[in-house]
Amino acid sequence: MIIGPSRKGDMLEVGTSTNEESIIIFHAMPARRKFLR
Repeated sequence: MIIGPSRKGDMLEVGTSTNEESIIIFHAMPARRKFLR
């Protein structure tokens, strides 16, 4: 899970999976409060 800002400044949570060659994004949504502490 990566938490960070969108281009507009809204906080997002992004679910990812990685291997040696790539990063796959499988989930993105506005960040939930529990991740913004």
